[in-house]
Amino acid sequence: ELGKHDEARTAFDAARKASADYPGATIGLARLVLMNRDTATATQLIEQAAKAHPDDVSLLLFQAGLQRAQGNVQGALGLYGKVISVKPGDVNARLARAEVEIGLNKLADAKADIEAARKTALNTLPVLQAQAHLDYVEKKYSAARDGVQQILRAAPEHKPSLLLAGATELALGSSQQAEQYLKKYTEEDSDNRFANKLIVNAGLLDGQADRAVSFVDAALKKLKSEKAIVDE
Repeated sequence: ELGKHDEARTAFDAARKASADYPGATIGLARLVLMNRDTATATQLIEQAAKAHPDDVSLLLFQAGLQRAQGNVQGALGLYGKVISVKPGDVNARLARAEVEIGLNKLADAKADIEAARKTALNTLPVLQAQAHLDYVEKKYSAARDGVQQILRAAPEHKPSLLLAGATELALGSSQQAEQYLKKYTEEDSDNRFANKLIVNAGLLDGQADRAVSFVDAALKKLKSEKAIVDE
């Protein structure tokens, strides 16, 4: 967390020497190599540890996250299901699986997982976030707005909720409010295409076509500049 990656690697390696298959040390090392975008090594580390500890919930969740990040949503679904079979009350697995199910339009399954999570975690922020996302996808925009506002009152900088708030306000026709949320979101994630598309749509809805065109032009210039750097 302090950016001292060499010291972190030394500590994780020492922990693994003391206990070669200790899941916590392996997950820590995998997180470290992922910071260097070495997905292959992270995957190999976790798969080896999972062979030794096939029912370790922390390993299964990390492995599912890796699968999801690489676009293997079916593999992620299977791993979340395995976590739930080992630990039915695991809120993280329930809500993560619900998010994947929403993406796959398996909305009834997502609703069931959110309800199961709510029995354990009540209306905590992760549960509210998942429910608001489901409401948005089901076009229950007023309900989605109510849910996301509850989150932002407690955590005004919560990035996923800022993005969802912007999308929800835009769907409800509140373009200026949507743009405020979205611009706040893009302060830290300026390359998010979905957020940028929503900002353009907000400008068009507000009758500010020139501003929308300027925003698109700036985004395109940035993309061309980044491509030139990569090509070099």
